[in-house]
Amino acid sequence: MKDLITTCGEWCAEVQSGMASADDVLRALDFLKQLKEATAKANADMEAAVIGWINANGDLSDGQVRYYVGPNKTTKCLNVRTTLEAIFEAKDGDLDALMDCLSSNPFKPATTMKLIGPRAEECFKTEEVMDLKTGKPKGDRLQKHDPQFSGKKEVE
Repeated sequence: MKDLITTCGEWCAEVQSGMASADDVLRALDFLKQLKEATAKANADMEAAVIGWINANGDLSDGQVRYYVGPNKTTKCLNVRTTLEAIFEAKDGDLDALMDCLSSNPFKPATTMKLIGPRAEECFKTEEVMDLKTGKPKGDRLQKHDPQFSGKKEVE
């Protein structure tokens, strides 16, 4: 573990020094990607092992936190139109009742803003993400464009 941390620190120092070539930076990013993948695999493997242990031995607790095995559930709306109709029918078209049933971010911002045009400014706002501890903007982060996921063939 110490070697991985040292290696990460060395890659970071090289990039920060200003002496790294573009290939060095790409190798550093690839190293970090592989490290994240290995960490995700280790996390999944450990979770599976602990689930097996709990299934064999019962719940686990350190005095404060309790670990137990439960089903992984999700609930999805099967038909938005039918659901909206059912809400309006149940509450005689009460818009406030509909609002109470909506969850966070019910609209796709880009698609909706394009659709509603000039009214987008009164319906949406884009702002920097704030740090919960300091209340200040989190600052810049590395962005990545992969044309594989955007339908575009070239990096802009």
